Amino acid sequence: MTIPLIDEYNWQELEQAYGSAENAPKFLNDLLSGDEDLLDEAINDFLFSQACHQYTTYSCTPPVVKCVVFILNNYELDSYIINQLLQFIHACTYNAVSIPELRKEILLGLNCYKVFEKHPDEKVELTADSLIKFCSTYGG
Repeated sequence: MTIPLIDEYNWQELEQAYGSAENAPKFLNDLLSGDEDLLDEAINDFLFSQACHQYTTYSCTPPVVKCVVFILNNYELDSYIINQLLQFIHACTYNAVSIPELRKEILLGLNCYKVFEKHPDEKVELTADSLIKFCSTYGG
């Protein structure tokens, strides 16, 4: 599976925590993998260690957020994956307060977060709620 909007970006020119974000397309596509190892690597090694490292974001982070919102909107995912993706976006909100491009991508996901505010998994519901609150605070 390939996420169509990945091709909109010149990833090798974008930065992540350890240098070029040229491998971002592989990791983003791995988020749709049925392979647990690839999925774990995409979530933990890429989203939470490269695209957003200890709440620090990089030039690749806004497009990654856009792709993650696209995934949440267009693919059937289990509760654990949904929560991890929402948690990633939430981690990005700390820097989004002062980075307009990142804030814009997070705010554009509002309708996506609303889909999960009544989710049966309480963790998903709580994370979605925190993103909705962020959007209402910073959405102008």
